[in-house]
Amino acid sequence: MDIESRSLTACEIARDGNSVVLGFIDKDGKSATIRLSNGAQVLAGGSRIGNRGYFFPLTVLAEVPDDARAMNEEPFGPLALVNPVRDLDEAIEKANALPYGLAAYAFTRSANHADRLANDIEAGNLSINHFVASVAETPFGGVKDSGYGREGGTEGLYGYTVAKNVSHKMMSP
Repeated sequence: MDIESRSLTACEIARDGNSVVLGFIDKDGKSATIRLSNGAQVLAGGSRIGNRGYFFPLTVLAEVPDDARAMNEEPFGPLALVNPVRDLDEAIEKANALPYGLAAYAFTRSANHADRLANDIEAGNLSINHFVASVAETPFGGVKDSGYGREGGTEGLYGYTVAKNVSHKMMSP
């Protein structure tokens, strides 16, 4: 069974009737199939499902150029970009280069690399070796242009509170 036949389908948000995912890949955003240039490759997905609604398969792209739109904006659609890097330094540099920081994902067998990723990646949520960035019991939110504050977990309640410090010294009568 190939990856395509095991893939899940996701509903994407539509902008003016155009496909969000295709808008990041196609020039006009209206084509039913992804057309790529500059050496990028479709590893999975890539074609709209049917011609009604806004259903698009989970799509994985590789070798996407750094200046591609999908590499510089948050797609908020079923799109994963997989590009090789020389080393951990380059991976962290590329991850932090954008003004966004909602979630980041990394895979490593090294505890030292995991520790460095946790300390150096600028994202509100970081998943290492899995894809669950947040659960209800944990805080969720971004950094930089991906937002501020948190929802979920006890940290999410802080946005609804006002901290107040009162210092009171009793005076002698």
